[in-house]
Amino acid sequence: MTFPRPQRSGTDLPPAVETRNERTATISRFRAEVVPLIPVPQQDSALAILDAAGELPANTLVHGDLGPEHILVDEGRVSGVIDFGDAHLGDAANDLAWPLFGAPVDFAEAIAAAYGLTDDLRRRALVWHQLGPWHEVTHGLDIGDAEMVRSGLTGVLDRLDSSAADVPPAHGWPT
Repeated sequence: MTFPRPQRSGTDLPPAVETRNERTATISRFRAEVVPLIPVPQQDSALAILDAAGELPANTLVHGDLGPEHILVDEGRVSGVIDFGDAHLGDAANDLAWPLFGAPVDFAEAIAAAYGLTDDLRRRALVWHQLGPWHEVTHGLDIGDAEMVRSGLTGVLDRLDSSAADVPPAHGWPT
């Protein structure tokens, strides 16, 4: 499998400090609004994920919403990536969260090989993967959709079972 290289520069993006400020605000909101909805025995694990997220870098141009709906595939080859509306200076591992932890095994292995996956990059991608459902919870709260909040919380709890510190290499690729 081959992967296209980005065609956009980062010169028209907000500075990394803005990414860090927005991340800090988001994490603060998660602490205030999502953590209280998590059963008390799992709150320490939830807070550890938020602590880890607060320490992630913001030094790379990232897509910011890379998932199956934004990856174009033609005859088994990635032919494009669309919808760069969330592009920003952030953590490279953000764009690897879905490919490594949500995509089919062969795609995940190809991504790991193409990017020279390290333990650190894999662990950071897992943190981003674990944070995904947190956004669903807050969006559900914003629009008053109790089912979306419940669905998001289910995702948060499911992903708390995977600790960034002890997850083995995903899909069996070497580290």
